Amino acid sequence: MAYEHISVARLNKDTADYIQRFDSRLVTLTDADTDTHKVFLSNTKVFDGLYVGKRLAEFCDAVLKINRHVKFGVAKRVKHEFIHGTNRQSLAEVWVYMPEHDYAMMRIGYADYAVRGSGDTKFGVYSRLLQNDKFSTDRDQYHMATSDNLERILKTVKKIMRPYTPHDSANVTFEDYQTKVHQNVWRANGAAREAKDAVMGLNDLRNELFALYDLGYEFASETLKDKIGKWKIAASEMAMAEATKRDTYYVNVLLQGDELICNVISVHNVRQINGVSPTHAAQTFKMEDLPEDIAEKVATLGMVDNGHYVEGVGMKVSDTRFWIDRT
Repeated sequence: MAYEHISVARLNKDTADYIQRFDSRLVTLTDADTDTHKVFLSNTKVFDGLYVGKRLAEFCDAVLKINRHVKFGVAKRVKHEFIHGTNRQSLAEVWVYMPEHDYAMMRIGYADYAVRGSGDTKFGVYSRLLQNDKFSTDRDQYHMATSDNLERILKTVKKIMRPYTPHDSANVTFEDYQTKVHQNVWRANGAAREAKDAVMGLNDLRNELFALYDLGYEFASETLKDKIGKWKIAASEMAMAEATKRDTYYVNVLLQGDELICNVISVHNVRQINGVSPTHAAQTFKMEDLPEDIAEKVATLGMVDNGHYVEGVGMKVSDTRFWIDRT
């Protein structure tokens, strides 16, 4: 499984849904068994509305001491633990994020992280900045560090608890955008092949070729003439699509204080590169200073759905992030 980039927008929604469902269950359970509820509360701690177990609570408290601005959230695929004697579950994992950024920085937990489950619980951190070559790249453990010692795992946390840079954020959706750009060439290729096959498959092609010789290149079949004309146009469009370089901007809009700031990364020849690197030039603009051609396309993409691509304009990633075609 590839690394799970969790957007803060999705995290906020999933967390709100989780809290609503969990609080509803707690109300029902409290009415049924007050003593059990007291045991549950004594073995959990609440962070940003989430009930976590004691050891994870220690981890969360320690992370807050490193950065008091972080928040904790829940996505759909996280571990839980049963509180002994209550038959109720608390969270064994949470995502750590900063509200003003696009993606969560990491996932932390206190759980069994063995591949097949050994029953031993450890502190664990899951991050895009970790690679553990003891595991295959399709396992969560490849992007994890674990330890039975809190201080030791915190040393790792301090190294990798970094928000996504604009370049990091661009790379999360780069492949999707690149695929959509490629699709224009694939469609042009398909149209060119279909047009050519329509000509080559005609039964009267041989006779028409003879007629070209006998009649001095005067077409006897208007159908053939029409199809050859369409083939020529399609082949020309295919060649243009393949030869055209696609340059783009990746635009990331952030709210800093009361001001909208736009980070703009210039990316050249999207079809020929493997991703966005820190060497790609980045500029920062106030919203009112954003170049007119970029601002107009951002406004246009603001009216379409996330993930929608408009030829010559770009692709909307979210309400604050856009790929802009440079035309």
